[in-house]
Amino acid sequence: MIYDDYLFYKKYPILFVNSRIKSDVFLIGKYMEYHITDSLRCIRAFSSLDCYNDMLFGDRKIKKNRISYYHHYVISLLTNLGLIIDGQNILEESIGGKIYDFNIEKGARNTIIHIFEKTKKYYGMGLNVNGFNVIEEDRDFKFRDIKTPLGTLDLIDKKFITYGDQRKNKDEESLKSYIIDLLKIEKDLENYNIEIQRFNEYVGNYFKATNV
Repeated sequence: MIYDDYLFYKKYPILFVNSRIKSDVFLIGKYMEYHITDSLRCIRAFSSLDCYNDMLFGDRKIKKNRISYYHHYVISLLTNLGLIIDGQNILEESIGGKIYDFNIEKGARNTIIHIFEKTKKYYGMGLNVNGFNVIEEDRDFKFRDIKTPLGTLDLIDKKFITYGDQRKNKDEESLKSYIIDLLKIEKDLENYNIEIQRFNEYVGNYFKATNV
């Protein structure tokens, strides 16, 4: 399998002319690298307003505008994470092994990604769900008491909390709170980025060799 050759390459960086590597593997690897890098950009945007653009979001001194900024990056992060999971599953099928063992529960991103569908579903169950909130300072701690948040970004404890389910679930008992530990996921993504870059180097070298 390609994966076995790649593991050997990691130990001894010898260029293989592997006819089993197809261009789709090259493209998937490059897109994976992009979405991992973009996920890291999103997480770092939570830690600093250095990349805040007043032209896009308005005066940063107004909290409503800052919430729009954070909401934008939450949606981008969750979308990227879903694409990373899908991409790594397809890549694993193609090469016969995992580049990095990365995972996140679907329920942790489904509510925000499918917000219209989920809002209608939860209100149909008689649930009083709360919208997107951001905890920036001590006086925002009241948002931690919300039991059914569509999404709460806690910038102090570095986590994202959401309330929801997986698509296949049909009843209220299947709903639960999900927590994404932003510090942990940032570390995982940094490690994943190292591995996917190394893999892309291996695959890129193959295409350079075969195109000479």
